[in-house]
Amino acid sequence: MKTPDDRDEPVAVVAPTSCPFCTSPQIAAATEKVDAFTYWRCKACGQMWNVGRLRVNNRRGYRER
Repeated sequence: MKTPDDRDEPVAVVAPTSCPFCTSPQIAAATEKVDAFTYWRCKACGQMWNVGRLRVNNRRGYRER
């Protein structure tokens, strides 16, 4: 059952402006369809990431080894 707050409108997706790994502005979507699940590839360093899954910092304070 839908409530008045439910919307069928798509959520606007903001494309990243630079690579989170090397900060290069040379990035492209890995697919033609850009949405919240899109993976991005850096043309400079080759890294591939998804904005929603990218962990900027670790909330528990553990360092990756």
